[in-house]
Amino acid sequence: METGTAFILDDRKRERRQRGSPDPSRRENEKMRNGAAKAFRRNECVRVYVRLPFQLVGRAARQSAGNRLSLVGLLSNRGGTGTRVPDCRMSERHHLAGASPALRRLASLAPLDTWSFEAIEAALAKAQKIRRRRDLLAEGKPIAARQLLVGGWAARVRILADGRRQFLSFLLPGDLVGYCRQPAPLAAATITTLTEVEVCPVPQTAALDGAYAVSAAFDEAYLLEQITRLGRMTAMERIYSLFLELHERLARAGLVSDTGFDMPLTQEMLGDALGLTAVHINRMLQDARRAGQLEITGGRVRLYDPAALAEHIGREPVRVTEPFSSLL
Repeated sequence: METGTAFILDDRKRERRQRGSPDPSRRENEKMRNGAAKAFRRNECVRVYVRLPFQLVGRAARQSAGNRLSLVGLLSNRGGTGTRVPDCRMSERHHLAGASPALRRLASLAPLDTWSFEAIEAALAKAQKIRRRRDLLAEGKPIAARQLLVGGWAARVRILADGRRQFLSFLLPGDLVGYCRQPAPLAAATITTLTEVEVCPVPQTAALDGAYAVSAAFDEAYLLEQITRLGRMTAMERIYSLFLELHERLARAGLVSDTGFDMPLTQEMLGDALGLTAVHINRMLQDARRAGQLEITGGRVRLYDPAALAEHIGREPVRVTEPFSSLL
């Protein structure tokens, strides 16, 4: 463009501003920005061209801040002909296809972005196996590292002076071990492995911090349920309540199929969790089988009708936060 022509165009723009007439380029950018915001609200993929300034796209995205869309990669190549902004749901489906139970459980707690999935996958690559009957934490001892349980079962346990033990809670894939925020933390209870487990370092992103907060809230809620179970329920109600809890938690990790799940707990372990003897547990399980409520065969628990069983004992699903549109 010649210099004289550029001066003429600049003069025309100044005249339009003085007359209050909108600049056609500004009007076009405004129209494109509004279109981008609508596309974000519809959870669609939107193609943004370099004609649309980066600040305008950011403003359009902020207008849809309540939307679950991840803005990962938005205008990552500003100098090209355009950048495709993916639907967050499509991204999550891609990452969850064939995902580990730990990843599925974390994704069920809060919306995760691409950085979070990448951080989890990098942490899973560092997973290490630990044999059964090994302590991950010892009561009263410093917590050296925060860990994510990738696979296997563990238990939070208190052992009395005479050797009696009480299982306070069970840790399943996707649960956190030693995750606390106070300085110089000490373990409040021993965490021991019930099976061979895999653990990895806890990955950190802003989105995962939200998932960890929800996970801590669930830990507290299930601990309250355990207190209620031991304090006020009958022996049969305790068994039903525990199995419904395990069903609910394992379903969040994608480990339930056909209303059944694998469970490595012995009758002695169930007794130590429910405050009952192994003989009493055996009798209650036989009664439950005859009543057509549940069946345990080869280490697999099958609940014939979990919803009806929950209604029978008056149990509601544990909720600690407003639900979001989960993909699971």
